[in-house]
Parts: sequence; C-alpha cells; structure tokens
Amino acid sequence: MYFPAERTLASGDIFVFGDATPQLIDYAGGGSAKEWTTTLDSALQLDFDTVVPGHGNVTTRQEMRKFRDSTLALRNRVHEMVVQKKTRGEIATMLQTDYHWIPVLLERSLDGLIGELQ
Repeated sequence: MYFPAERTLASGDIFVFGDATPQLIDYAGGGSAKEWTTTLDSALQLDFDTVVPGHGNVTTRQEMRKFRDSTLALRNRVHEMVVQKKTRGEIATMLQTDYHWIPVLLERSLDGLIGELQ
C-alpha cells in the first residue's frame, strides 16, 4: 500500500528487512525470482522515503534499493551456477553461506529457483 501524503510504502513480503528474514521466493504461491526484481523496480518508482516491510523494522527507500540489488545478485549467481552445471547441493550451500538461507527456505524455494533460472 502506498501512502503518498506520508511518503510511505507498506511493501508486504515483497520486501523484508533485517537479519532474521532472508529472501523467500514463494513458488507454491506463484512467486518468481525474475518478476521479483521487476516488482521491486515498480515500487521504487513511487515517491516515498519510508518503508514498512513485510517483516522487520520500518526502514528507508535506500534499504529497499539494497534489497532489490541483493535479489538481482542472488538471481544472477544462481543462474551462473546452473549454467556451470553446479549441483543442487552446491547451489544450496552458496545460498546458505552468502544469503543466509535456512533449511525451510531451501525446501520451499530451491527447486523452483533452479528450474526458473535454467
């Protein structure tokens, strides 16, 4: 939801902020790594300063931009690994190490992510 008079965006789970919440691509719910960045780009076209994320503390537009860049980097890294014929296990390890994915995220998103980014 966008509140132009308050220069505030309530993003829902398209943007999460803080240490406790790594990116989740909800493939079962129709999510897409490719569309995620596009959706964030659309939101960033709005005129706001403050963001109420789906999870985490209220933050800034700049933090949302960093998150957007991180989702693009994640997507590009997984695509590179798929092209290099890295194993599912190698991709899972990278996501755990570099993006702090926990087992439930791997269970819910890894196969969809690999399939989408082939």
